[in-house]
Amino acid sequence: MDTTQITPIRVTNLPEVIVDRLRKAIITNELKPCDRLTELTLSAQLGVSRSPVREALQILKADGLVVEAHNRGCYVWDPTVTDVDEIFSLRAMIETLASEWLIDHLTDEDIQNLEAMIDEQRLAMENNELFAMIDSDKRFHEYLVNRSNHGRLKDLWNQIMWQWEVLIYRRARHDPAAIMPTAITDHTAIITALKTHNLARLSELHRAINIVVADNIKDVIAQQSR
Repeated sequence: MDTTQITPIRVTNLPEVIVDRLRKAIITNELKPCDRLTELTLSAQLGVSRSPVREALQILKADGLVVEAHNRGCYVWDPTVTDVDEIFSLRAMIETLASEWLIDHLTDEDIQNLEAMIDEQRLAMENNELFAMIDSDKRFHEYLVNRSNHGRLKDLWNQIMWQWEVLIYRRARHDPAAIMPTAITDHTAIITALKTHNLARLSELHRAINIVVADNIKDVIAQQSR
């Protein structure tokens, strides 16, 4: 009896691999705002056929990272001041509603998990790891949205977060020193409000934090457009 074992072939979801590669390039400014994206050029650069590139571009359009100009092809999203206002006001609304839904069933374990994230942020700050800090910041707020157990709210959160990352990275590149200390202070205040079940304070914090960050990003956009 033949007992030879053959390793199964792993099928890779190629469009998703391409999406991940292009998302990173857009967020980190390797692909710049208003850069034109064509199936032909991207397929040649990535060494793949045009079909998965076409599918990847459709996903990136849904993310809001790629826009399609009428009869002129696809371009990297170029955020405006209005985009910033809409994204951050929507984020404040999502976080406030999430707070309302989670505040009565948050556990000691949840608090410990959130405090561990702050420790990660503090370590990233000490090591001057800006992008690790940004990732931890996103996971901190995403944790709270997920703990709300509000499915539609989580969907809404996911719709804006890729664009949020583009904006946050743009702010980070412009003034990295301004970001790190404030994130830890803000997150510590949020945990304090959660521990005391102070919903009014949570709403105030989410609104104030998002307004400050949005104003900083709008200043960056204004300076870079001169």
